[in-house]
Amino acid sequence: MPGSTESTRALAVWLIKSPDVLLRATGLFARRGLEIEGLTVGDSGNDGLWLMTLKAEAEPSEWVQLTERLRKIIGVIHVNGVIREDEETKDPRLIDG
Repeated sequence: MPGSTESTRALAVWLIKSPDVLLRATGLFARRGLEIEGLTVGDSGNDGLWLMTLKAEAEPSEWVQLTERLRKIIGVIHVNGVIREDEETKDPRLIDG
């Protein structure tokens, strides 16, 4: 969209191994009408935790709200930050969040 400030980013989220927690976390994006471009869920290496990474496109202010709301979901242990592809190099960059 011309003039849009939307950016594609991926969040890394550690959550309790529970389908209910996973549904609440991904549902947050669905309720906002954001299309998830990529979703990976796997063992985090810690007993009882999954590591979820998801990729979507949203406005910068929406990313801030999404990160804050994810942190409030019971069962979400940690939201590591936001990963954004560098526009020129397409290399992922971690942004503390």
